[in-house]
Amino acid sequence: MATAISNAARGSFLDVVKLDHFAFKLEIYKAFIGMKQPEPDGISDHHNCRLGKWFYEGRGAQECIDSNVFRQLENPHQTVHQKGREAMQALVDGDMNLARQALDAMEEASLRVNDLLAQLAAERCMKEYPHQKKPQ
Repeated sequence: MATAISNAARGSFLDVVKLDHFAFKLEIYKAFIGMKQPEPDGISDHHNCRLGKWFYEGRGAQECIDSNVFRQLENPHQTVHQKGREAMQALVDGDMNLARQALDAMEEASLRVNDLLAQLAAERCMKEYPHQKKPQ
């Protein structure tokens, strides 16, 4: 039972992370359609979003470090944030060609992040904590 709850919690957390990245991209697109002021410096880096904190400091770093899928997350996740910032800066600079290229790269990296998160949800990289030990 504890394992089932743990797996459900992990899946729910990874779903929240996916929604966070959708919201991150939505804020960028809002600037492109004039719903908000473009602020490249206001875009979080890949260390400071929920996924980044989990990856670098939280349970992900503690529990999944040996997972190949987990390790593959870093580069595309960083790219999502980097290209989002580049797109926003290109918008400020009026370079729509560069902005489009950055948005395309952001979306491609985002698809990879979502794919890896789905793979990670199916993996059993999360360690069980003492309160989750199976009854003997």
